[in-house]
Amino acid sequence: LIDLKTLRESITSPGLLLALYIILSVFTAVQQYWKTQQVDERYTRYNNYVIFKQSHFHLLEGKELYEAHPDEHWDLFKYTPTFALFYGILAYLPDAMGLMLWNLINALVLFFGIRMLPELSPGRKAFICLFILVELATSLQNLQSNPLISGLIITGFALSEKRNYLLATLLIVFAAYIKVYSLLALVLFLFHPGKVRLAAYILLWMLVL
Repeated sequence: LIDLKTLRESITSPGLLLALYIILSVFTAVQQYWKTQQVDERYTRYNNYVIFKQSHFHLLEGKELYEAHPDEHWDLFKYTPTFALFYGILAYLPDAMGLMLWNLINALVLFFGIRMLPELSPGRKAFICLFILVELATSLQNLQSNPLISGLIITGFALSEKRNYLLATLLIVFAAYIKVYSLLALVLFLFHPGKVRLAAYILLWMLVL
């Protein structure tokens, strides 16, 4: 007979969950790379990635970030110039490689953020990783930044609980410079001492970014 306890521990082991997140990231990237949008054959299924990628070049070339560029992609860029600048890490790669790396960044930042959560048993962390799997797959298929945003906020929270405020504030402010609603996560710091120092760190990273 199968030992159910051993089976449960195997399914929820960090190594297996990490492998699952990596496989899901690569699979969804490959899936989208080989498809085209049904509405118009000019555009790829990974239109969101193209928007992010081209925003980097538009920024460097001094073009308007927030107007339509129908010769390159459909829909509009709705993020910050900071995000466009940092996307240069991926923008110069071939699309197939960039797609996989973008999905891996999203999934792994979220995965390790959950693994860093304090005062949770390994089993509960594993449950969280499995519980969000369907939503994660949907975001990865659409090449969205939602897993990255969530991962940055969760990791920022975990670091703040360890009193690593300098890095914690950087991650949450960086998340806000991708999507502004992430600023709401700054209320977490209201429950920590040294609010003047925390405010200084937040202001520092806002100015830098």
